[in-house]
Amino acid sequence: MEVKRREVGNLVLEDVPESVPHITQRLEQYQNTRGANLHEWHRASADSADQVEGMLISTRFADTTQLHYISRPAGFRKQLTFFKEPVLSASMCLNPASPYRNSVLFLRDVGGAEQYQIYHFDLATAKYALLSDGVSKAPSGDRFAYFSTQRNGKDWDIYVSDLSGSFGEAPAQQEMVLSEGGSWYPTDWSHDGSKLLVKKYISANESLVHVLHLESKALMQVNPSEDKISYGPALFTKDGEGLFMCSDETGEFQRLYYYDLSENTLPKMLTAGIPWDIDALELSPDGKDFVAAKRSPKRLRLTRGGGGGGRSKGKRLLFITNEDGISVVYVMDTTTFQYQRLANTPVGLAYSARWHPNSRQIGIVFNTAQTPGDIYTLDAPSGEGEGEAAVAPAPPVRWTFSEVGGLNTESFVVPSLIHFETFDDEEGEEGTKRTIPAFYYKPRELPAADKKLPVIITIHGGPESQWRPQFIPRVQYYCCEMGVAVLAPNVRGSSGYGKSYLLLDDGFKREDSVKDIGMLIQWVKQQPELDADRVMVDGGSYGGYMVLASMIHFGKELCCGVERVGISNFVTFLENTSAYRRDNRREEYGDERIPEMRKFLEEISPTARAHEISKPMLISQGANDPRVPESESEQIVKQIRKPDAPVWYILAKDEGHGFKKKVNIDFYLEREAMFVEQYLLRK
Repeated sequence: MEVKRREVGNLVLEDVPESVPHITQRLEQYQNTRGANLHEWHRASADSADQVEGMLISTRFADTTQLHYISRPAGFRKQLTFFKEPVLSASMCLNPASPYRNSVLFLRDVGGAEQYQIYHFDLATAKYALLSDGVSKAPSGDRFAYFSTQRNGKDWDIYVSDLSGSFGEAPAQQEMVLSEGGSWYPTDWSHDGSKLLVKKYISANESLVHVLHLESKALMQVNPSEDKISYGPALFTKDGEGLFMCSDETGEFQRLYYYDLSENTLPKMLTAGIPWDIDALELSPDGKDFVAAKRSPKRLRLTRGGGGGGRSKGKRLLFITNEDGISVVYVMDTTTFQYQRLANTPVGLAYSARWHPNSRQIGIVFNTAQTPGDIYTLDAPSGEGEGEAAVAPAPPVRWTFSEVGGLNTESFVVPSLIHFETFDDEEGEEGTKRTIPAFYYKPRELPAADKKLPVIITIHGGPESQWRPQFIPRVQYYCCEMGVAVLAPNVRGSSGYGKSYLLLDDGFKREDSVKDIGMLIQWVKQQPELDADRVMVDGGSYGGYMVLASMIHFGKELCCGVERVGISNFVTFLENTSAYRRDNRREEYGDERIPEMRKFLEEISPTARAHEISKPMLISQGANDPRVPESESEQIVKQIRKPDAPVWYILAKDEGHGFKKKVNIDFYLEREAMFVEQYLLRK
């Protein structure tokens, strides 16, 4: 059949219609929302911990996210970087006595290819310089640690270097300090700069933690065990004699432990009363230069710490839990291990927590279903009083006020958490059906009695990710402007619900997660306000595979599907995804080099049954995607395109795994809204 192909800027379009004014105009406000993220406090002087000039943050004011500086609450945001490509993770030198205390290191790639480069920006001179090609670094005094695949394109090796070569000085002293093969990265420095805490990632349910002695290159495994253990955030105590670390060693969830390095005994569990994962740790500086674990979702990880300051124990530890998708913030006294929950914080997500150098305040980002991420400061509680809610001495102070396109955020929909029964029983409880959690966004204005709400089922990627109730403009647009109900399930295999739940879709159990979507469709049929004749599935990456599989298995019950950067064939995906990802993806999906597994993966791949997809599809892809290659979208588009089942295909030549540039995002969201209007609302 004839395909209408054209190009608009960096977008290649196949059978994609022109925009329609009524959607373009109304969607524009939703497209002009933005959030802010906190990277570091900037300590201006070594004389006093109270002498802080402001914060290094990131936000988007033009086409891409860039670094900004803000000196006070609600203050003017000074933009620091002005690139066409988005700026990602950023760190600052945290030693105020260092000549590099005005140094900022940040990551940037080109076209979404995730070949990150590291830049050094000097706040005092406003100069920036390329430090390294394809690696990530972060300063501490004049040293930083980073990891890179530059040796062979596959293994993550760890390096230590310095900042001396940034602006025409002597060449930087760079040293590879670990090259063991596999996926290794640094998470923390010891306070004296002699050791690194490093982690080896194997899969979502297995990792290893080691202490690396930099002088001898000796590698000591922490808490060796024959069991598979998954470790979360981890950091050294300030005196270097112990570790705070999170793991699922003794249960389903990532709980907080203390590990004594000198005695090398079993870890001591500190949060037995909290049956949920801990997402983040941050140790108070207590007047000294501090070291903390900093997690980044990117392949090139920023770390910080190492050198300067006296021996001092961090008196308080901030940790953030994920409790059924909601963030809860706690502060622990590190001498008594007693902790308090911070009261009166917004219901949603909390992240990027940073202690003020005076150890009395906390900078943190809150993101809710009704408000984009914004930066606040909180007065820190004492940390005493086991598990009791702390009464903040003062309300949170808001530093940033991110724009929401002039919209009334109070009209936005706050989702409710529902649980629906699926096809199988709970483990060890015959006759008791397993339930699957989902967030239900129900429009405030319900239709007349003789009408029902159309439904979008949106499926997260990962597959080990988790849908959480954060601010998502397109979801609010569908609810508030189109009267569509949105259901966001956390099907089996999602994180946040324990390691047994995480493993329920591994290997030969892959299609069990697809069956969960089938049961959610049945749940929709039982709800009097929902229109079971108008249901669409939507998802990206692994969620894109779930969309294609759902269109095959439940096509008669679905109107249409929207798939972004999705896997269409597990075998070709595993053979073509970037080499550094291949082994850990095999841990999740299965090893295609084993004949039995290869046969299974080929059988369940959407390309094997593409002819069964008979409803309209919208598919989008980044040409530079290193995770799910362009070929995954190209092959499925060709197979499912039919005269009576149109396929709109959008390929962005300057994007990778998902669209990051505003001009591309805006174009795509308009077409997605048009697709929803034409094939879901008008059915």
